[in-house]
Amino acid sequence: MTARDCAKDLIRAYVERGDSVESLADGMLGYASSEYHAQIGSYAATPECDLEAGIWKPVKLKRTQLAVTEINGTACLHIFDLYALYDEIRNGEQMSLF
Repeated sequence: MTARDCAKDLIRAYVERGDSVESLADGMLGYASSEYHAQIGSYAATPECDLEAGIWKPVKLKRTQLAVTEINGTACLHIFDLYALYDEIRNGEQMSLF
């Protein structure tokens, strides 16, 4: 699974039920599992962060940015525009309906 796949997975159900980009941004959604860690807005951990060693070097996200910070146990930092992801999901749905 790519970082973009993870990012789209985080918001897909909300886009499919008709939530707006603004409601997603306002909700500051986040998810953490063994598969991936992702969040909308706030501060995101960078690969240099090590809480056990007391190292915290976050990056501040805009409210309309989505960050993927871990995939399958490997730290990373991929930042996506929420509007672009939203449109990709919506356009994909429209194409599959016709």
